[in-house]
Parts: sequence; structure tokens; C-alpha cells
Amino acid sequence: MKENISMKKDPMVMTLCGRCLSQFYFANCYRIRRADEYQCIKEDCTYCGCRKGYDYCIYPKRNRIMNSGHHQQIRGGRDICCIRTAC
Repeated sequence: MKENISMKKDPMVMTLCGRCLSQFYFANCYRIRRADEYQCIKEDCTYCGCRKGYDYCIYPKRNRIMNSGHHQQIRGGRDICCIRTAC
């Protein structure tokens, strides 16, 4: 039995430098898109405040919940957690 949980949220709009962008990218629980593909002037990064970067829209990915016997698996990207459910 598969069940999708979706929460419709507005994206976070953040200015991110390359290093901070890679942290969101490798977390693998966010969808990332450039807010303005034609932006050519870099602004201060809102995450670290040290470097310059571009504006990005950051959307959380949906989690998928799958039931299998007495265990419930929650999948979000690469992370898999098993939660023991009551018998």
C-alpha cells in the first residue's frame, strides 16, 4: 500500500553562493530552481553572508510512506528510516 503525502508550500527564495547551494543540493530533500535565469549581478548569500550568489527557489521534496508488515518506511531522497509500528 502506497500513500503519498503532499504539502503544497510556497518556495523559499534565497540568494545562495555555490558552496551553500551544494549543501542544499546534496541534502537531496529539496528541488532547486533558479529564480531568474537571466540574473547577471550576484548578491550576498543569505545563508552564509560571506560570498556572492544568485537567487534560487527552493521547494521541499515530497516524502513517500510505504507500509510493509509491521514496519513503516519513510523515504525522502537517499535517506530511509524504519519506524516500528504497533502490532
